[in-house]
Amino acid sequence: GYKKIEALQLHTYTGDEVLEARPWVIPGWMMRKCLTVLAGQPGVGKTMLLHMMAYALVTGKSICGRQVIAEETGNVLIVAAEETHNEIRLRIKALEKYYGQPVGDKHKIFYR
Repeated sequence: GYKKIEALQLHTYTGDEVLEARPWVIPGWMMRKCLTVLAGQPGVGKTMLLHMMAYALVTGKSICGRQVIAEETGNVLIVAAEETHNEIRLRIKALEKYYGQPVGDKHKIFYR
């Protein structure tokens, strides 16, 4: 048997729609419940930036002048296919030292 496929629902833009503010986690960079892709050439610092974002999301610190929305802080999971556990720990430790604030007990960074 075949599954019944629902018809594609279309919407028409009229200009009268009610607009909602974007649900930012990091304004201009990361929205709640949205996929965020960071792409670039090898060696330009993508992984370090992602570690910095993880630290900011856990601690509420700003990153590159962008403040994490306070109520959006929480736990972070880093899934790293190319980094060793030691490399992840070294980077997080460097961020703690730079910012003068440990990750803490309220929120945690998990990695795999």
